[in-house]
Amino acid sequence: KENNSEIIYQEGTLGLSATYLNQNVSSIHHERVDKFYKSCSKNNIKVDKLSKTFNSKKVPKVLIIGDTIVDEYVATEPLGLSAEAPVIVVREIESKKYIGGAGVVSRHINCLGADVSLLTLLGEDNEAQFVKEGLGAENIKYKIIYDQNRPTTFKKRYISRQTKLFRVSRLSQFSISNKQVLELRKWLDKNIQN
Repeated sequence: KENNSEIIYQEGTLGLSATYLNQNVSSIHHERVDKFYKSCSKNNIKVDKLSKTFNSKKVPKVLIIGDTIVDEYVATEPLGLSAEAPVIVVREIESKKYIGGAGVVSRHINCLGADVSLLTLLGEDNEAQFVKEGLGAENIKYKIIYDQNRPTTFKKRYISRQTKLFRVSRLSQFSISNKQVLELRKWLDKNIQN
């Protein structure tokens, strides 16, 4: 508010193949920077003004509230058609997991130099641990509300020769409980001034 700044950024959909997964880091970085600039342009965000905001002596504080997703991309090689059913048979070459949704937004804004906090809801599972470790490795502050009745949203995409074959999603589409809403409000009331 003090800087009259608002950041709106969505990375968008990212399709991977074995070739993509094997690209070097600088190439991936270049693609992401290009997507960032295009997104800024599309949303009428002036990159120079954004840069001044993040390079000022006062570090902006940003709170991200939303669903964190674990995205997994599985690069495959087609082997042919199954003899048992009319389906394609593929061999898994490699897979890679990424933090997505509100988690990746917090990571991107953190990389810009902001003091980021993430408020999100996760299941009590291995994917939640993956998210915690990833955010912790980048020194992103987070408050996780755990829900034992739902999984952490997980999307697994199978790709062959730069074509998405299909996606498997593990998610829950019911509303959060009143208890969780109260926990969120309590955390916001305590921390929003800081």
